[in-house]
Amino acid sequence: KGDTCMKANSFRGLDKRRFFRAECRLNTEFQILDTAFDGLWDPLRGAISADVLDLSVAGMKIRFVPPSWADPSDGSGFEWADCAFRFLLKGSYLVLPGHMLRIYEREGSTCVTGVEFFPLPPDEQFRIVELFAEFRRRLAAKG
Repeated sequence: KGDTCMKANSFRGLDKRRFFRAECRLNTEFQILDTAFDGLWDPLRGAISADVLDLSVAGMKIRFVPPSWADPSDGSGFEWADCAFRFLLKGSYLVLPGHMLRIYEREGSTCVTGVEFFPLPPDEQFRIVELFAEFRRRLAAKG
């Protein structure tokens, strides 16, 4: 899962992203990775819905409401968790592994956090670009 992920004690404060992040409004769902499961996405486990607020080939910003079973209920149990994120793209799912960062905004029961994707091969990076292009097409269609 690489040593490129930001660690809990290394938050730098200033925005030093290597890639442009585009604002968008997409839906995703995620699961905390289970080391006992061979694949990235376990269809037998529940998923948590989230709104994607911005997206790049290296990561994204998401907003979600922690489920009732989350402990602690403020969502801090998701900080620094390795997760799988699933997007619907052209009738099939794109599943990307990533690492949640710290929750830096809370409003009521809603949490906002950054996600750093694990290193992806170029074809998966291209699918992220496709995902954003799909968002732009939907936005243009709404007029």
